[in-house]
Amino acid sequence: MLITRTYKETAKVSKQGHIKLDGFLLFEQQLYNAALQERESYYRATGDSIKLYDQYNSLTIVRAEIPEYQQYGVDATRSALRRIDFAFKSFFRRVKEGAKKAGYHRYKSRNRMRSFDCPAGGFTIREVGNRWAVCIKGLEPFIVKSIPDGKIKQIRVVKTAKRITVQFVVEKEIEVAPSNAPFVGIDLGIESLITLSNGKKIPGRKRKLDRQKKKQRKLRVKARKGSKQKAKTKGSNSYKKARSLYAKECQTVKERELGFIHMLTSAIVSKHPNLVIEDLRITNMVKNHKLARRILEQNWGTFKRLLEYKAESAGGQVVTVSPRNTSRACSDCGNVKEALSLSERVYKCSVCGIQIDRDLNAARNILKLGCPSVTAGHEAVGFEDVDLIGGDLLRRGGIDRSQNSILNSRDVEISI
Repeated sequence: MLITRTYKETAKVSKQGHIKLDGFLLFEQQLYNAALQERESYYRATGDSIKLYDQYNSLTIVRAEIPEYQQYGVDATRSALRRIDFAFKSFFRRVKEGAKKAGYHRYKSRNRMRSFDCPAGGFTIREVGNRWAVCIKGLEPFIVKSIPDGKIKQIRVVKTAKRITVQFVVEKEIEVAPSNAPFVGIDLGIESLITLSNGKKIPGRKRKLDRQKKKQRKLRVKARKGSKQKAKTKGSNSYKKARSLYAKECQTVKERELGFIHMLTSAIVSKHPNLVIEDLRITNMVKNHKLARRILEQNWGTFKRLLEYKAESAGGQVVTVSPRNTSRACSDCGNVKEALSLSERVYKCSVCGIQIDRDLNAARNILKLGCPSVTAGHEAVGFEDVDLIGGDLLRRGGIDRSQNSILNSRDVEISI
């Protein structure tokens, strides 16, 4: 099977390398804004759109006339043009689909240009001792510990608050034997992040944001009455330092949550490569402002995305089904309740009399819905117990200690 995967490596860059990278990103930001202005002006004048290769040709002429443009490689420089072209295509696609908010692209400030990509042929990779150097014309080498196997189609350099990373987009062939493991249904929720149809649960996530909020308060530009915290002057050195610390803490929280989802999805796929999951419309669900924060804390979209590609690599598949009536229908007799409030955590069927956990009932309904549409030969079973100890997540850095104490509580089951 031919697959495309993205691998991320932390890059070590010299002080001069940081300066050159900042200069190149500033150059890309200016080029992006110029390309956007050119497209808008051309459309107003002619009523037609400029194509990507038209702007490639314009850049070639500019590079020949202005020596400053020649210090960087042409493939890396074109990154801004590819980005604006993708933005326009996405905008017109959303307009065609009838989206209420098509999201027209805007001019980028300096802080909103933090990455660029470069296709194969625009960079070279050489071995330096026990490290690897990724070299791009006009920039200092990016030193990484390793490079992935396979054909590198593209690299992407990303500068974040804490580090510089190089992302390798790799295409490679792998041998995967189709899995004959039984299917398991997954219900997504808030009280329980996931509930499997075999009765196992993972409790819902609640982000610990005390440190983040503390750093955010130090960014205030207006002093509050009675507060001992001095107000910052926007643009001052103290403001920039506080902003940097806040950005680093935000990235720490994001990486911690992503790490947890990675470990959770890997643990599930290693035991249950064939899965059935509900296709939730998260955009509509977060319109409920009382639950929006709790819903977004669970990272359902990321969970589903990681689950799909990991199951594919394991020889399994993820089948998505409509969530309609999965909570209100009885998993035993199929009776559908007219109403079911969120406070009812135990499902009681008035027809067959069954009493079952609400999330487990939904997970089994999801499994039943997905089975008719999956590959023939799989059975709708799989209620065996596979344990995943919550302490392993702490030791591997997926959660902090306060979250671990909740997961290891005697009243909470951590098995998958």
